Amino acid sequence: MNLARIKLLIPFLLRLTTALSLVPTPANGLTSNSNYFLITNGTNLLNLSVEIVVEADLRANSNGSSFQLNCLTPTTSGDEVIYQQFVIQNVAGYSTYSAVATFSGLSIADFVFWNAGQASSPPLRNNTIPAGSKFKISVINDPLGLVIGGHFEWEIQGLGPKFVDTIQINNTNLLNHTITLHDLSPITACTFNIVGSGNWTYGNFSWGKGRLQYSATSPLLPVNTPLGGFPGLGTGETSNAVYSPMANTSAKILYQRWGTGNGILGSIKTR
Repeated sequence: MNLARIKLLIPFLLRLTTALSLVPTPANGLTSNSNYFLITNGTNLLNLSVEIVVEADLRANSNGSSFQLNCLTPTTSGDEVIYQQFVIQNVAGYSTYSAVATFSGLSIADFVFWNAGQASSPPLRNNTIPAGSKFKISVINDPLGLVIGGHFEWEIQGLGPKFVDTIQINNTNLLNHTITLHDLSPITACTFNIVGSGNWTYGNFSWGKGRLQYSATSPLLPVNTPLGGFPGLGTGETSNAVYSPMANTSAKILYQRWGTGNGILGSIKTR
């Protein structure tokens, strides 16, 4: 084969290699409440966080928006918590909230909603999160790796200074629930979604795009289903958000793009 033909083949081979190195998409695709799971090869996730950067205005036509970090606990029996949810909610017509919920089942009757914080900033203008806004959700672990709360930060362009909130999983937050080790279960996998603002709402976004940065103490690996399987995890809220494919590699920091509509997003390098 001559040099000219080899040069013509190089771009094709590069595209083919990239495609083959991507993690296959989950059964329900990379959209709405279906995204990759992140694991650490079977060990517990420690000091997990996700940073959400808004690069183009996220416009919600109705029902606001929420950023949800859904975390899976070790598969066990009985009434132990099976996943934990760390959320920043942008409720239409109201302020921005942070919240933590622990679930012992897959129905509304099976969860405990820990004390939510409310930002002092005013409501979003026109139900839109402006470009340049940043959000961060972090899981707080104790020295044994148990989950003891969530830390939240957000800075919305044009709506004042950065807001910081910490929600602890403890008895001071509730009147009718005694904390148990079940509520503090460690995390073995997580998945992130951009969806409606709560109560099974649909997030109808007319525009918006940005990037995500995931980090943890140990290298994270994206997979299309968590190790060992999991009984039908999928947050009740949905949307028309889409997520980019991710490379089949592990790193302490992973990146992913997000957008709205039915467009296809290119992958983004890990670190």
